[in-house]
Amino acid sequence: MKLILLRHAIAVPADEHPGPDFTRPLTEQGRAKASKAVPGLEKQMTKLDKLYCSPATRTRETAQLVYQCFRGPCPNPEELPLLQGSDYEALGSFLQVHHTGTVLCVGHEPWLSSLASYLFSGETTAIQLPLKKFGALCLEVDPNPAFTVLEWLLLPSQLRQFSN
Repeated sequence: MKLILLRHAIAVPADEHPGPDFTRPLTEQGRAKASKAVPGLEKQMTKLDKLYCSPATRTRETAQLVYQCFRGPCPNPEELPLLQGSDYEALGSFLQVHHTGTVLCVGHEPWLSSLASYLFSGETTAIQLPLKKFGALCLEVDPNPAFTVLEWLLLPSQLRQFSN
């Protein structure tokens, strides 16, 4: 399975949002930058079989932007509460059992980089791969035996450059 981990786009800062953190939306700048980067993200994959996001507003909005800006076939975004939690083993098992193609998960830091570390080593802090807002990394995850390879890690500015 190819697993692409994508951090949500730029959201309204927590100290400027009157509601709970869970409800913080994307900023207009975040939407604009993400929209310009989606074609670059799309160029990094041959297909996209599943698109998941955490239940938070900013990840749902980011997944919707991916869906809207994708030029090729793109599945509708689906909420996956496991992307908001801290059960790395449950999410890894879910993805490995249910998917063999290319899966894109939109989530949060430091959770996404901890998940990548877990998939590499079985430990959430063994490897540091922090993602900037709308930064992405692609892992090739092979369950038999458990073997994970980092295919690429790209900054949002690189994704926007690939869009040209």
